[in-house]
Parts: sequence; structure tokens; C-alpha cells
Amino acid sequence: MKAIAKIIRDDGRCPKNLQTKDMYLVEKVLRKKGKEVYVKWLGFDNSHNS
Repeated sequence: MKAIAKIIRDDGRCPKNLQTKDMYLVEKVLRKKGKEVYVKWLGFDNSHNS
């Protein structure tokens, strides 16, 4: 798995050649437990955190 942070620009945009309709950007990692990560999704309210 490629680290998404390495392909996202400073302004939060993803290069067009890497965008897909199934790609969602993480705004913030809220919690980590082992290999599991609970995140806040960019552009979605807190009810969509997962």
C-alpha cells in the first residue's frame, strides 16, 4: 500500500491522474489501535468517521 500522504499536495488536492471515484481523503487520524485506524474523512461531517 502506497502512503497516501506522499501523493497529496500541500493544498490537500490529489493529482488528477491518481483520482478515482472510489478515493476518499483522510482529514485527520483520530485514533490508532494496532493496525486499525479511526479517521475523520475530508469533506464529511463527524457522523461519517470510521
